[in-house]
Amino acid sequence: MNSRPTRLPALDGIRGLAILMVLVYHFSLRLEPSTIAQTVFRHTTGIGWAGVDLFFVLSGFLITGNLYDSRGSATYYRTFYARRVLRIFPLYYLYLAVYYVVLPLLYEGGSLAHAITTLQRHRWWFWTYTSNVLVAWSGDAGPTGPAPMYTGAMWSLAVEEQFYLVWPLFVSLAGRYLARWCVTIVVATLLIRLAALLLVGRLGAELLMPARMDSLALGAWLAVTLRERGAAGLRRFIPRALGISGSALAVIWAAQPTWFDMTSSFVPTIGFSLIAVFFAGVVAASLVRPDGIWRRIGETRWLRWLGAYAYGLYIWHNPVRLLLDALRLNPESLVGAGVNGFVAVTIFGFSGIGLSIACAVLSWHTFEAPILNLKRFVPYASARSQQAMLNDQRVLVANGANLV
Repeated sequence: MNSRPTRLPALDGIRGLAILMVLVYHFSLRLEPSTIAQTVFRHTTGIGWAGVDLFFVLSGFLITGNLYDSRGSATYYRTFYARRVLRIFPLYYLYLAVYYVVLPLLYEGGSLAHAITTLQRHRWWFWTYTSNVLVAWSGDAGPTGPAPMYTGAMWSLAVEEQFYLVWPLFVSLAGRYLARWCVTIVVATLLIRLAALLLVGRLGAELLMPARMDSLALGAWLAVTLRERGAAGLRRFIPRALGISGSALAVIWAAQPTWFDMTSSFVPTIGFSLIAVFFAGVVAASLVRPDGIWRRIGETRWLRWLGAYAYGLYIWHNPVRLLLDALRLNPESLVGAGVNGFVAVTIFGFSGIGLSIACAVLSWHTFEAPILNLKRFVPYASARSQQAMLNDQRVLVANGANLV
């Protein structure tokens, strides 16, 4: 049994960067800035929510690559869904057990009683990976909404599960036009977001799966292009993706950083599109530019280590935030006790991220790894020729990676 997950090395580091962005975002935005330095810090860490979009690009790339390679095999659907269930379901439902079994016992009649009652009333939305729909239609993503106690963060897992539900069939039906369909989806998603913004509201454009397909589809396009056109196909895309979208995002952030705080109309419209293209460029560069900065970032040892536990980190950092609130180690309580605001956020951030890492590592070695070892019974079976598979492997190995 492997003691740690095995992935494409550079992408593991990019995944580590994505989860670090999310962690810093969730553990830093708890107090309003009162100085210029704090304002700059707030605007810098405030873009950490975009780490989820980077996860979407990575997921689209890896999932589509596996599906593309196994199209036409007799076990195409069975293998895909069995492996996804083994990877996603056990930890997610363990997380729900903490909220639906453990917390009611600890806080019966206590300060979280109302929040627990709210969660129990909406339990089927969480059990069925549709909490994103619940929150979007409610119009309230805050602690008093239908997803209290930081459970609202599960919306992204719901989006991914809904994507997994439909994407294997789409890949199978699209055939040789898959890359073109991916581009079509990217364009259509912007239109869907605009419609959702008008019909459902900002949360509809932010949380519903059809409104977030551009990141996933761009990741899928990378996987198909790499296999059909090789590394050269991705190299031509990188300057446009990083240059145009990166420059636009940098200028907008420098001029109007508040546009990235998830309350403006910029993010739910063109903002998500620019971010998706930029992160697609990041993933492409990490794969096919051996001497580029994104490959060097992706191969950073500690980021690769962090990325190996990214799923557990995303799951357990929410109960950790709840625990720190209960222990009064959150910024609000610390400031109330006389601690400087910036110091309070720093204490909360380092404590939260450290505890989250400890929980994720423990979870991996004691719970996830034994279950994932069952994947050996459902290996991917490729319907493509052995020579085609070898060619795909050479593309990545020649650029410092390996297919796993």
